[in-house]
Amino acid sequence: MSEYGPLPGGGFLGQILGDLAKLLGGGGGSDAQKAMARQFAVGIAAGEQAEGNVDPALRMRLEEIVHVAELHVTEVTGMPATASGRMLGVVAVTRSEWAARSTDAWWPLFQSATAPPKGTPSPAQPGEGAPGSDTNVLESLGGIEGSGGLDQFNGPEGLGNLMGALGAMNPWSEGDDDEDDAMSRMLSQWASAFQPVLLGMQFGSAIGHLAHHAMGQYRLPLRSSGPDELVLVPTNMASFAQAWGLQLDDVLVWTAVSETCHHVLLSRRPAGERIEELVRAYLQGFEQIRPDQDWLARFDPADPATMERLMSNPEELLGDLRTPAQDAALKELSALVAVVLGFVDHVIQRAGRKLLGAFAAVDEAFRRARIAREEDERLAESLFGLQLEQSQHERGSAFISGVIERAGEERLVTLWSAKENLPTPAEVDAPGLWLARLEIDADS
Repeated sequence: MSEYGPLPGGGFLGQILGDLAKLLGGGGGSDAQKAMARQFAVGIAAGEQAEGNVDPALRMRLEEIVHVAELHVTEVTGMPATASGRMLGVVAVTRSEWAARSTDAWWPLFQSATAPPKGTPSPAQPGEGAPGSDTNVLESLGGIEGSGGLDQFNGPEGLGNLMGALGAMNPWSEGDDDEDDAMSRMLSQWASAFQPVLLGMQFGSAIGHLAHHAMGQYRLPLRSSGPDELVLVPTNMASFAQAWGLQLDDVLVWTAVSETCHHVLLSRRPAGERIEELVRAYLQGFEQIRPDQDWLARFDPADPATMERLMSNPEELLGDLRTPAQDAALKELSALVAVVLGFVDHVIQRAGRKLLGAFAAVDEAFRRARIAREEDERLAESLFGLQLEQSQHERGSAFISGVIERAGEERLVTLWSAKENLPTPAEVDAPGLWLARLEIDADS
């Protein structure tokens, strides 16, 4: 059993399978892909237990803490948290609400990996058979006719029925040579259609599991295009406080400082825009699925465990789709994210020590949790090419410390003022080179 656990069943699964069938039938396009990813994310985030509303008193307490944290972050960074100068808004949400919001926010970026290249033929539409066949994929799923046949895919046993129907179409199974040839030709035509389906399901699954750990919208350092507000998850903050024996208020303060600083850097600063460009370049670098790739040979549609492995481990699919063209984007992305993490850690040290009497214990708990974070968190990071290891924090902190030692803390503001001021990977490991380049640029 993977860390992700089994896929949900019942009505939730019925909705997923309805969207999947719609995609396999050639309808829905990007909207259907996003809807399926969103249902995966929300269903997994909600889990088996009903979610209650956020306690209004806790919501008010969060607003108070965020406003205090904002003042301290502005003092340390010299940068306002909002473009308008107004105080940050605060939105306290449940895990499933966080999952829905994150899916909506990150889907346009993730679409870079699901969009087929120009010139890719569209899969057969209903009524358009595969070469050598007078049926389309939907009609081939267990011999169903029209939408009424989709009933067999509803309910707790729906996934098994779907996998069984797909198993009957498996071109690697033994059978009549002519039938196998026709099915192989059909799956060749459909290879590009399966890629957005599988990646979309994987995307939703990753976000759904990340919702059980995220305390705010910047669990992944990706900018938000929404209003100047922080989206926070009190349930996860309370769980963290209990697990590490901390006071809830201390966890709220630490999180508020971290999320506010991330918002300052990513919401409208060049760093947020550049990270987004690099993530998109990484995602666009994946090659398209081909029928001769290794992962297809490992994929047995008649075995639901195959789908579970694809959902729980991006390497099962993405490992075969990576290309050398992605290396340059990953190198720069890793360096820039390290600097963001190092700067946020610096601000937390400065502001947190003023706000928290037990700062050392709280900061150590977050550091240890980062090192021991669960596999599903790492998998969600890897989908976007992000590496948020402790070594990344240390690399970024070394750069920030090097700049402060050589030029003073006020020089840090220059980092975020223009895209050309962002350090190169080589400069991240040698802050003196970055300072020298800025001085040369200023003199020229």
